[in-house]
Amino acid sequence: MVIDHYAASHHVDHLIVKGTSRVVLIDLKLNKLELPKLTNLHLEFCWWPSAILSNTECFDFSAVCPNLVNLFLSHFDAWRFGILKISGPKLVNLTVNWVNSDIVEISAPKLTFLKITFLKIKGETELNFSMINLPSLKQTEVGHVVRGNRWRSNELRMMKELWGTERLFSENLHKFFQGIRNAESVALCTSSFEALAMVMDTLEGKLSPFSRLKSLKFILYRQ
Repeated sequence: MVIDHYAASHHVDHLIVKGTSRVVLIDLKLNKLELPKLTNLHLEFCWWPSAILSNTECFDFSAVCPNLVNLFLSHFDAWRFGILKISGPKLVNLTVNWVNSDIVEISAPKLTFLKITFLKIKGETELNFSMINLPSLKQTEVGHVVRGNRWRSNELRMMKELWGTERLFSENLHKFFQGIRNAESVALCTSSFEALAMVMDTLEGKLSPFSRLKSLKFILYRQ
C-alpha cells in the first residue's frame, strides 16, 4: 500500500487511514514498517492480507509505532494474528471499536483514557482479553455490543456458548473489569449489565474492582 510506505519515508506524526464498509477493506502492511515519529494513528476498516501472515503470529503496535500517544481502531480486522498487542510507553488515549481478534493484550503505563466496544463478528468469538495493565487509567467508557447495539436473549446465550462455559465467560468479564480497576470515571453501556446479570451467581460476594471510582455513568445506546 502506498500510504503506509509514504508515512514511513516522510516521518509523518499523524496518520489516518479509512476504508469503507461498502468496498474491500484496505490492505494495510504496518507489520512490515517502522514509524518511530508517529504519535497519532487512526485506522478504520483495515486488515492484513493472509498471504503474509500466520494466525500464530503476534502483532504489537509498540514495535511499529513506539511513540504513539493516540490510537483509534474501528472495524479493525486482526483475526489473522494469534495475539493483538496494544501497548506503548507513551500511549495516552485509546479507542477500540469493533475489533476482530482472538486475543487482545493491552499494556500502557501512561494510558489515561480508554473507550472500548466489544462486537461478535459473523459468529466468531468475543474478544478474549488475556492481559490488561493500565495503572494510570482515569476515564473509561465500556460498551458490550452484539449486532446493531441491541441485546437479544438468543444472542446472549450464543455468546456464552462461544466463550465456553459459564465459568470461563465469568472469568473473562471479571478479568476485563479488573484490568480497568484504576479508572476514576466509568461510563457503562446498559447492555454491560445484562452480560453481568448472566453470571451474577459467580460474582456474588466479590468486591467491586474499582478502588478509585469517583464518577459512574450509564449509557443507553439507541438503534
